[in-house]
Amino acid sequence: SAHGREDGVREQGCCKKRWHRINDDVNKFCGAYSAAQRQISSGESDTDVLKKAHEIFFSDQQHKFTLEHAWCVLRFEQKWLSLNTPKAGGVSKRKNVQTDSQTSTNEGFVDVESRPEGVKAAKAKRNTGKGKSMAEIATVWEMKKDDLVKYLKMGRYSYSQPSEDEPLFGNNDDSGYSETEDLIRRDQAELSLERSSQVHYPPQPEVEFGFPQVCYCGAHPVLATSNSRNDQGRRFYTCANKDDGDCHIFKWWDEAVMDEMRARDIHVFQLSEKVDSLTLLPDYDTEEKLRKLEKMVGDLAKEKSYFDFNPTPKERKKRVFIERHREEGHQKLWNDYFSETPTYPHNLFRRRFRMNKELFLHIVHRLSTEVEYFQPGVDATGRSSLTPLQKCTATIRQLAYGGGSDTVDEYVRIGETTARRCLHNFAAGIIDLFGGEYLRRPTPEDLQRLLSSGEQRGFPGMIGSIDCMHWEWKNCPTAWKGMYSRGSGKPTIVLEAVASYDLWIWHAFFGAPGTMNDLNILDRSPVFDDIINGIAPQVNFYVNGTPYHYAYYLTDGIYPKWATFIQSIRLPQNQKHSLFAQTQEAVRKDVERAFGVLQARFAVVRNPSNIWDKEKIGNIMRACIILHNMIVEDERASRTNYNVDEFEEDVQTFSVNMPSTVGSTLERRTSVRNRQVHQHLKNDLIENIWTKFGNP
Repeated sequence: SAHGREDGVREQGCCKKRWHRINDDVNKFCGAYSAAQRQISSGESDTDVLKKAHEIFFSDQQHKFTLEHAWCVLRFEQKWLSLNTPKAGGVSKRKNVQTDSQTSTNEGFVDVESRPEGVKAAKAKRNTGKGKSMAEIATVWEMKKDDLVKYLKMGRYSYSQPSEDEPLFGNNDDSGYSETEDLIRRDQAELSLERSSQVHYPPQPEVEFGFPQVCYCGAHPVLATSNSRNDQGRRFYTCANKDDGDCHIFKWWDEAVMDEMRARDIHVFQLSEKVDSLTLLPDYDTEEKLRKLEKMVGDLAKEKSYFDFNPTPKERKKRVFIERHREEGHQKLWNDYFSETPTYPHNLFRRRFRMNKELFLHIVHRLSTEVEYFQPGVDATGRSSLTPLQKCTATIRQLAYGGGSDTVDEYVRIGETTARRCLHNFAAGIIDLFGGEYLRRPTPEDLQRLLSSGEQRGFPGMIGSIDCMHWEWKNCPTAWKGMYSRGSGKPTIVLEAVASYDLWIWHAFFGAPGTMNDLNILDRSPVFDDIINGIAPQVNFYVNGTPYHYAYYLTDGIYPKWATFIQSIRLPQNQKHSLFAQTQEAVRKDVERAFGVLQARFAVVRNPSNIWDKEKIGNIMRACIILHNMIVEDERASRTNYNVDEFEEDVQTFSVNMPSTVGSTLERRTSVRNRQVHQHLKNDLIENIWTKFGNP
């Protein structure tokens, strides 16, 4: 319905408010639908998932979702697309329900995530047949044949001269003749004759089906190839006497082909119309004419032009081959870093490879034994291929320094294309081999250690901090830039992560467009799925003598006031609030430090991404996070040797128990989003920090 004006036209402000409401509710419903997809069970259809999504939306927002028509239009756009990407095979030990839900809900939309057509490709399609083959031209003409037949019936075009028994301007229904238009044309012709002198044009050459048969000078046309900059290699008709200074024929070969096909089809169509009209007359002469016309139509349909439509193919260029002496590259790499007396010491290896030598060799060994691409082999001549050390070194250098694929060619002796292939296979192999261990959910032992550290820092029950990071996408498709670009005007992809005090990243949710804020990403994130589904270990702790049952994260001010989030105080009014705000902001910097270390360790994440495929970008981000956690674990074990008992105090203030499935999914979801529990917990934390760190 129209609002704001009597004529039914919406004003700009009204449309803007309406769009904001649609955008807000559809974003929240997309989050509810993503949660319903992750909770799908065997035997449920798309209708069941949609019904469950409506229940989740009503439970979270306390009102019904009434914009399903708008969601149906927006759901397959990049900003509102489901981000439930299935994990790599073998990564998770639990049953992965996301794969089934993604397949069922996106049925019929196979190319949703495929990269759209670029600007240059779209412009190339709009070219007028330059360099096209005969098959492509025929395909274009077949697509336009129906429209051309309609125009012929309306009398708008006339490509052939009328027969002798037809009047010049017939008044039949199909001719489209108008007496008024004819008078206007005559008046314009008389005026043009009065205003201009008579002009004598050279005789037109005879043309049959679009191909020029005779030049203006009477000679036979010949085919030539253009050498101009704009029409390089394009063929055209010309005359052998073109240099004598007179007027000669000039016509592009592809345009002549289109004219011939157009004229032939029109002629066949007109003859067919005459055959249909003659079938009503039963006399002998008509039957003879009918046989002749049918034979003529058949001959025209089978007739082929005597011109050779297949131009001479160009000579195939030889493939460029560079002898890089890869054996020498491997020997040099071995002598520099991996021999018994290496050229460069351990500290330089750590700086250039971003990890210790033992960890790097462990990764190379796993890849060379379990991933086919990294296994050594020989070519047809018996020559050894690139070694796993060369491939892994080339990949680590690309990740560490963020340079192009050809920057490792001079040292490792590996080509640009091969280095790029090594990068993508390395990322997929790291995710498949180490993702289940180094991108896992916290185990009860991990939770025990995190809770002990949080209690020492003044936040009992805290297991980490959560925030988002943007990675610029330089080669984002033009069609998607509006949905991926935020205030800076550059397209980005968002990473949501949870990090602990030792910079270990426990949760990584990557792939959301840059225009989405932390709240929209949180609605679609699976960070609380284990708690809602009742499969996460149950955490019980006390703060200021009050029991609580959900561990929480420290966040900034944009996150909602849930029982699992604790924010700072924006404008503290007393010393207690000031001390709490100062302590919370200091401890919350764990996730910021993790982002900083991740970008400093792997410059490919800090620099704009030049990769075109979004899925490959996501694999690189996950591989970097897994490598980051592997380095954290390796260096943590070398620096500190402790056990959980050292952190335990005389009075036990927390416990980690087995998962509990008491209550329904919606009840646990409501408990996670409880605002009253959030406020009570925050007040108790303020008192606890003042008691522990405040002035006596």
